[in-house]
Amino acid sequence: MTQRLRLFPQHWPIGLKLFVLIISVSLIPLVIGFFLRYGEGKRILLGEGLRHLDALSEQVAQSVEIHLARRIDEARSLAGHMALNMKEGERRLAAFLNLYPNFLGAAVAERDGAVSLSVGRRVLNHMGEREFFLRALAGSPSASRPFLEGGLAVQAFAAPLTTEERGGVDGVLVLYARAEEFWEVIERVRGRDPSEAVVIVSDRLGIRLAHSTRRDLIFRSWAPLPKEEAGTILSRKELGSDVRVITATDLQDVLAAVRKPTPPRRFDHRLVVGGMY
Repeated sequence: MTQRLRLFPQHWPIGLKLFVLIISVSLIPLVIGFFLRYGEGKRILLGEGLRHLDALSEQVAQSVEIHLARRIDEARSLAGHMALNMKEGERRLAAFLNLYPNFLGAAVAERDGAVSLSVGRRVLNHMGEREFFLRALAGSPSASRPFLEGGLAVQAFAAPLTTEERGGVDGVLVLYARAEEFWEVIERVRGRDPSEAVVIVSDRLGIRLAHSTRRDLIFRSWAPLPKEEAGTILSRKELGSDVRVITATDLQDVLAAVRKPTPPRRFDHRLVVGGMY
């Protein structure tokens, strides 16, 4: 007669029960130690990741600041040497563009925004309510967002034109560069980074201005903007005449963090597998 295999503990011999009990008790410290070490390891990895994130963001900020400051200084320097008479001004702009071929073109705008002089690529005929123009008109050299105009991605650098006789701002000098120059600054920083980090730059409104891996997401907001605000940006052509609609992804938590009066140094948001950042 075949003996039935006894699988339930109540059927086990006393010796086997003691053996299992001793093994179980012996494993408890190991299990506790494993979870403690797992938690400690997780904290260490998280700390390393945050330190790396801080270092990378600092690199990006410095690279962007250096690039923009250099271009703004070039606009300010040229504006300081500009003569406002048409013939002399055209000669100076042409000489500058020959010396700095990375610029597409240069222009002089009157106080009302009308372009009175243009050399090289003529990007705008009227500055209108463009933010970079208004800041320069108020006396502060500035850089624009990248914008799309006539099928070309452009960034403008503006500086006020002043005369000693009048002692005020008589117009604005604008230099145009390819927006790719700005985007490549971001891509180079990411290229030097050994991690899989994606570097994205957005403005205070939550519109992406640069993306290290997805240029097709540039000019798109993290999430839909308020209609009135989006309408103002479009009417002022801050993103260029080619942008008729501000399309968006669906990352509301990122948009909320970016738009805070004092944005956090870092924040967490949900993981979007296969999504668009």
